[in-house]
Amino acid sequence: MVSHHPDIKTSAADFCSAFKSSCESLTTTLDLTPTPEQRQSALEQISELSKRLTAATVFLPAYDQRQCAALLKGVQAKAASGTAPRAKFTFGARKGRVGGGVGVNTAGAVDGAAAQTASRAGSSVVETTSPKDPVASAPGHETDVTSLKSLAITGKQAEYIRPATSTQDDAKDYKLSNLTHCVVSILGTPIAALHATHLQHCLVITGPISGSLFIQDCVGCVFVVACRQFRMHATTRTDIYLHINSHPIIEDCSGLRFATYPTTFVTSLPSNTTNPTVPLSKLYALAQISPDPATNQYREVEDFKWLKRGHSPNWRLMADGEGIKDGVEWEALLTHPGGALDVDDGVLGKWLPAPSS
Repeated sequence: MVSHHPDIKTSAADFCSAFKSSCESLTTTLDLTPTPEQRQSALEQISELSKRLTAATVFLPAYDQRQCAALLKGVQAKAASGTAPRAKFTFGARKGRVGGGVGVNTAGAVDGAAAQTASRAGSSVVETTSPKDPVASAPGHETDVTSLKSLAITGKQAEYIRPATSTQDDAKDYKLSNLTHCVVSILGTPIAALHATHLQHCLVITGPISGSLFIQDCVGCVFVVACRQFRMHATTRTDIYLHINSHPIIEDCSGLRFATYPTTFVTSLPSNTTNPTVPLSKLYALAQISPDPATNQYREVEDFKWLKRGHSPNWRLMADGEGIKDGVEWEALLTHPGGALDVDDGVLGKWLPAPSS
C-alpha cells in the first residue's frame, strides 16, 4: 500500500539547502584556478552529489529535482570547461505537484517516478492509485494525472511474471525489487516508468516506456527495453537490449554488454505471448519514442565514473554471435505459460550472462 511521509517537505527543504551549498562551494573552488589535485577532488565530489541526487528522488518533489539537476549541471560544466557561469537558484514550494514523472537530464539524476518501494517484506504484487490531493500524494507520482497507477512486484523467486495488461491509455509505474531467478514480461500495455532494484539472475522484457528506466544493484540480469531515458547504477554482469533516442547513462557499473532492441518488438509483438490490448504503434506514440532503428542510440553509453580518455572498461557492445538471436529465439522465450520456473531449464539458464570466472 502507499506509504505517506508527513515530513517530506522538511526533508526536501533540508536536502535542497545542503545540495545548493555544496554546489556553490564547488563552484567557488573551480573559479579559483584549482590545482590538479583540487580539480580531481572536485570531480569526485560532483560524482558523489550525483549519487545523492539519484537517491533523493524517492522523496524529492519534481520541481526541486529540476532545480538540483540544473545546479549540478552548472557545476559539471564548470569542471569541464572552467568558463561556465555560476547558476543561481532558489528553492521554493511549488503548488499542485509533489512528485516526479519528470525526466532530469543530468548525471545520475533520474525521473521523479522513482517512488517508494512497496511491501519490502515478503513476496507481493501491489497495485496502488495516486490520489489527486497533493498533500496525500505519494512521492514520485504526478498528482494532476487522473487514475495514475503503480504496480510493485517484490520478493519473488523462480517465477515467470506476466502482469495483466491494461486497456487504458494512462500508463503505470512498475517497481521491481528483490527478485531472484525470475522472468518479468510487460508487453502490450503503456508503461510510464520502470524501476528495478536488487534483482539477481532475472530477465526483464518491456515494450516502450514513456519515462525513465532506472536500474540499481542488479547482478547477472538481462533487460530488454525501449525507453526515453536510461539510468543504471551499481549493477554488474548484465546484458541490455535497448532502443532509446538519447544516450544511456551508467555509473558504478561493470561487466555490461549492450545490444540493439529486437526488431521483432519494433515491428510487431511475438504471437501468443501477452495478449496485448494496445497496438504496438500506439504504444510507441504514447511513449513519444521513434521506433526507427536509425534513431537508436544504444551505442552511445556514457559512464559517469569513467573520467579518463578512451572507452570505459565497464561496458561493451555485444559481438556477433553473442546473446539472444532475433526472431525464433524470442518467440520461444516469450511463449512460456507463466507461473513457476525451473531455474535449471532453458528459459533462464540459456539467456543469462555467464558467471564470472
